[in-house]
Amino acid sequence: ILVVSLAKEISAVFSNVLSVELGVQQRCSDMQVIDEASILLSLQEDGRGGIICNVQLDENKKPLLALVKTNNYNEAIHIVLVGCGQSYIDSRYESETKDNKRISGLAKSWKLLKCKYIHDIPNLPEFIDLDDDGTP
Repeated sequence: ILVVSLAKEISAVFSNVLSVELGVQQRCSDMQVIDEASILLSLQEDGRGGIICNVQLDENKKPLLALVKTNNYNEAIHIVLVGCGQSYIDSRYESETKDNKRISGLAKSWKLLKCKYIHDIPNLPEFIDLDDDGTP
């Protein structure tokens, strides 16, 4: 499961909650850790082999795409987008600016990935309270 958000700190908070709720013990904050062996482990029937990885929206997803394309592991990948909706992006970045367009494009690219499941939580859940600087 990849938890994707505008900031690593936000995806880390949501990953922690999700891992407790699902009983997944392995967590990471580096997508490079996800390889063929970790995907095969997550497919085990006992359900305890999964990994939850917190990801920042603008991280390089090319290694992940390579795994999906070359080994057809798209059915093993679940993505949860947290606070990546356009209204939330507009609240963090001025509309029609270069940063807003770049972040909006990145959010759309995550939503278009071919995987088993993509869940979009467009705004931040209430349990993630941000400081003035945008960190939890």
